[in-house]
Order: sequence, then C-alpha cells, then structure tokens
Amino acid sequence: MKRLLYVMFAMLLCTSFAFAQGSDSYKLTADKIYGVEGSYYTAEGQVTVIFRNTQVTADTVTYFPAMGIIEAMGNVNVTDETQNLNADRVTYDMTTEMGVIDNVTGVLNGEYFVCAQSVQKLGKEYYVMEGAVITTCEGPLPDWSFSFQRVRGELDGYLVGDHTTMNIKDMPLMYVPKFIYPLKVTRQTGFLIPDMGYSTDLGYHINENFFWAIDYDKDATIGASYFSERGVQMLGEFRYTGSKDNRIYLSADTIYDSESVVDASNRWEYITKASLSLPLSIEFIADSYSVSDNLFMRDFGAFSLYDSNENLENTFHQYYNLGIRTQWADWSIYYRDSYKYKDTDTGYTRTSIVQEPSVQVQKYNLPLKFLTADYHIAYDHVYYEEEQTFFTAPSVINKGDYQRIHGEASLYKSINADILNITPSITAAYTRWQSFSDPIVVEEEHGYWGSDVSRSGDAYSRFIPTVGVQVDMNEIFRSYSLANHGIINTFSYAYTSMLEQEGLPDLLIDDIIETRHEIAWTMTNYVRGEKWGAEVSMKQGVDINLDDIFLPMELKGYLYMPYFRSTTEAKVSLSSSELKTRSNDSLILLSNSSILTLDDAYRFYFKYTYDNMILNNYNASIELGANFKLWSNLELQYANIWRAEHNSISLSGFSPTDVRAGFIWHDQCWSLGLAYTTEKYMTVRETNREYRRDHTIELIFSLKGLGGSSVDVYNDNVVS
Repeated sequence: MKRLLYVMFAMLLCTSFAFAQGSDSYKLTADKIYGVEGSYYTAEGQVTVIFRNTQVTADTVTYFPAMGIIEAMGNVNVTDETQNLNADRVTYDMTTEMGVIDNVTGVLNGEYFVCAQSVQKLGKEYYVMEGAVITTCEGPLPDWSFSFQRVRGELDGYLVGDHTTMNIKDMPLMYVPKFIYPLKVTRQTGFLIPDMGYSTDLGYHINENFFWAIDYDKDATIGASYFSERGVQMLGEFRYTGSKDNRIYLSADTIYDSESVVDASNRWEYITKASLSLPLSIEFIADSYSVSDNLFMRDFGAFSLYDSNENLENTFHQYYNLGIRTQWADWSIYYRDSYKYKDTDTGYTRTSIVQEPSVQVQKYNLPLKFLTADYHIAYDHVYYEEEQTFFTAPSVINKGDYQRIHGEASLYKSINADILNITPSITAAYTRWQSFSDPIVVEEEHGYWGSDVSRSGDAYSRFIPTVGVQVDMNEIFRSYSLANHGIINTFSYAYTSMLEQEGLPDLLIDDIIETRHEIAWTMTNYVRGEKWGAEVSMKQGVDINLDDIFLPMELKGYLYMPYFRSTTEAKVSLSSSELKTRSNDSLILLSNSSILTLDDAYRFYFKYTYDNMILNNYNASIELGANFKLWSNLELQYANIWRAEHNSISLSGFSPTDVRAGFIWHDQCWSLGLAYTTEKYMTVRETNREYRRDHTIELIFSLKGLGGSSVDVYNDNVVS
C-alpha cells in the first residue's frame, strides 16, 4: 500500500513540475496558436507539450503569463515512462505550485490503476483527492480495490482517508471511517498488520504491534498477544544502529500462563545483542538469549518478535564482555553462562556451565620480525550444574566449581615457492586446574616432547606441544573449448603427543586437545562449462597413533546443469568399530539434496540424510516434494518426510512424520491459497514423555503491488 500511494503522489508531482518549468524549457506544437501578448496564449487542435521525458496532449492549452497559470482542457493525457493519466481538465499555478486535475484516470508505474473525481495540489508535496479508487486489477470492475471518499496525502508523510472501504468486485468487504497510513520512504511510527488464528493448546489468539520510529538510528516495537486459553503475552523490542561498531538490540516477552504445564506460571524470554565502541579503545559486548523454562520455545517461540530460527536444540546463553584493544594484546574480562534443556525418557535435564569471572589476553596474526604469532591466555572460575527433573521424584543436582588457567601460543611462517606454498607451525598449550569443590583423581602421565599431566596437591597441570606443516599446491588449470578443468591439492601433517587425559575436566572448548599423529590430503577436482558443472572434493587422513590408521574419508560432490542440481556429502570410515556406534557398517554420514525444475512450472526435489552417530533417535530421513502449476493459475505444493532409526543406509522401515500440502490460486492481481501441515515430535509434558502431532491450516494471500502474508488460522496439537 505504501509503495502504491507514494508512487501515485510522486507521479502527480512530476506532472505539475513539468508545467512549472514549461515557461523556459518546453516544446509546444498545435494546429493553431493565438492570443494577446503579455495577457494569454492559447493553443488549439492536437496540442502537444513536451517537457523533458513528459508529454502532455490536450484539445486546448491556455497560458496566462501574468498570473503564471496554465490550463489544459479536453481529452488531457499525461504520459512518461512511469505513468499514463487521462483527465478532463488540468489547472496549475506555477507561482504557488498549486493546481487541480478533474476526472483523472490512468496507470501508474505500469501496475497501479487509479481514478478520482478530482486531485488538488495544495502545496509542493501535499494533495487532496475526492472520490478516489485505487487497484492493481485491470477492467471496469476490478477484483479488488480501495475506495476513498476523500484522501489527504503528503509525500514522505501520511495518507489520511475518510470513509475507506476495501472492495471485492463491487461488494464492500471492510469499512473504516478513518484510514491512516504512512507514505514515508523512511521508517514511520504506526500500527503493524495484526495477526490472528486458533490453536487447541492456546485457544483463539490475536496479536497487534505498534512500531515507534524514535530517530534515524533507533526504533522500537511494542505489542501484545491475547490467547483465550493462556492469557496475554506482552512483547517489546528496541534497535539502535549508530555504526558497525555501535549496535544494540533488545527483545523481551512475558506471559502469566494460566494453564502452564511447567513449574512456573510467569514465563518469559529475553534477548540482548549489543556491541559498543567506547573511548580509549574500550569495547563492550553483550549477547544473551534466555528463557524461563524448557517448554517456552515450543509453546510461545513462534509469537516472539525475535526470529529464533526454530531453536530446536533448546540451547541458550548469556555473555558479557568488557575489553580493550592495544597493539600487542587484546585484554578482556567477561561473564558467560551456557545452558541447555534436553528431554529424557523420565523428564528433562538442564545443564549449565558458568565462567565467572573470566579474564583473558590474546592476539592473533601478530607480526614478528621473521614469524607470525598467535597467543591466548585465560583465567576462568568455572561453575557447572546438571539438574535432572523427574516426573515423579525430586530433582537430582550434580554441581561443583573449580579454577582454570589456560595458555596457548603458536608460531608459523608462510613460505612461497614456485608451485606451492609451505606453512610450518609449532604450538604449545598449558592448562592448570585447581581449587576443586569435588576432588578428582587423574593418573599422572608423561608423553613425548615434554608433554605430561602432573599433580601438585589438589591441582593438575597439563602441557601439550603440537608441530605441523601445511602444503598448498598451486591450482592445476586447463581451459578447453567446452569447459574449464581445475585440480587443487592440499597436504598437511600434524603431531600432538600421545597423552592419557581421562578424568581431566573437559567443559570448556580449550580443555579438549586430542592427541594425534596425522597426515591429511585434500583434493578438489572441478569441471565447469557455460551452463553446467561438476565438483568433487575429498579429504583423507591417516592417524599413525591408531591401530586402524585411516580417519573417516570426507567426500563432497556438486552437480549442476539446466533444470537439475544435486549436492551430496558422505563420511566413510575405513577403520574398525572404534569410530562406529551402531554396527560394522562403514558409512557414518550420507546426505543428498536434488532439485529438478522443468519450464519454471514444475519443481521436484528429493532429500536423503543418514547419520550413524545419532543415538536413541531418528537418524535417517527422506523428504520428497513438488511444486507445479496447472493452467498457469493453480500452483500445487506437496512435501512428505519419512524418518527411521537405522543401523545402516536403507530405504526401508521409514514411517511418515511430517506432511505439507497446499494450493495457491494466482490471478492477474491477487493470490489466495491454503496449506495443511502436520508434524510429529517428542516433548515432555506434566507427567511423561510423549509423542505429539501438530495439525496446522495456513491461509496464504497476496495482492499485487501490496505484498502478501500467511496466517495460521487453525492449529490442533494432539497426542500421537
């Protein structure tokens, strides 16, 4: 709507501007031109006025130079590259830039049809229209239209319509006595389009949000959602963008859930994302995403102002960092809390790892005289807690804390040769754990190159060095008449001393340092034509420390050609059951996604995924889908997902879990459709773990030139 009305008023402004400048830059032709010099000039018979890219034709055009007024009468037409308007009469005052157009009809921007009894230009950018109708549908009786008894509009301001109706054919569908809509190109304060629907869990719901354009660099959204079965959810959002180094985003919503199935009735969600550059090279970073309980995302996540991207892992965090950058070191002190909810057969767990406080100093890509260096030193006070909540018993809590000091430094040098690039490196890592709330017992271990695990009182220290080298070969490239062919090879060697680390804390990412003696080779081989191509990459590693020395082979393939695209990824183990969790099958991972498109009217796709490392859940899925048009008006959509728990790759034993089917009817100026979706999932309720199924009906609609939307009009959530 904003785009349509803005273009309409902008085009009328251009028309008036053409006349205003006509006295010194127009070309006038007519069958007859006469008048009294200094008083008036009249052109009659096939009059044409050309100003820049605008052409005006009329039966008669009269110019009064003393008053600065131009009148065009009889079969008036105004045409340029963006408009084609017809009118009975046009009067324009070049001094005041005011004018009137009577009985105007025409097309704006190639798709907007408009007619009005009169259009008055009351200022440079202010207009009043009487008896106006706007639509994007052709024909004397459009499929839909907006009718206004009177419209007042200002470019980069507001449109205010009196007694406005939305019409389907000649039948009024919706009426409002006062219609207000922003015409501003910039963000504008106002109410957003409401959303409504029904769910068996939440009841009938309706949502309304208000957008507040505070300033050019900040805005906010506040709103509320009413659920007939659960209560009122309050929502708020704030955004500030001063520069790429100064950004703030805040979002929160809360509801008193009258039918809550979790312990808390006051349920909430808040998100903070901020990055501020302060004086003296000081930086502040905040990044948090928290919820009140394990089922909040399932119940209310879809209604949040924040796009959660369907946080199916139920993983949340809080992170606050205050730092200062210098030439040789970046200093910071921060707080981090990472926690996750996970469903179990008897309830759910909440696992939390808190670093409070944490102090670190680091620098990467630090240029020295002959080498480049990376280093990282950190002190952490780590709190950990795992809470198991049972359906029929109290929670069991496993928690504790300890202190940790970690330092890591690397030296490397890139050496360019004629056909390759060699980068040798050496890394040393030292970690000390101390002040355990619950004592741990770890055997001391001595490895090669000085690596060891040692104990001093209740503290444990670990030192591990790593040496390596990477060789990047120059690309082997040949150009042929039909295609280009290229091969890229990379070789790497890394040695981290063998060391027994069982029993050492491994909650933080720096704690996990795997021993290895590995040689790896990566090759990418591609062929690319004008409209087709294929690419295959392979990574193979050899770990000399293992009895079965081959690491899983990683394969990736990509094929594209007219009408068809396919992507395949696989990971294959060439060693024994140490790397296999379900069987002796060597395949660990396989995924394929293929799309076939015919004549832009038929689209078919196939997806297969098998992951041998997923335990106690579906590890294989097949998805089939299609989109195709019938008679160029009716578009059909279908998708079906089958899942299974397999010990090896197989196309049998799948059961349907998710289905989406629907249709959209596309007319010349509107689209309307329905989609049905069913989804099976596992969740934890009050007393047990159960499989449930969502049934959703979605209304899809759009109006040409105004955009479209979709609304979940019905949702049924039942035990499967």
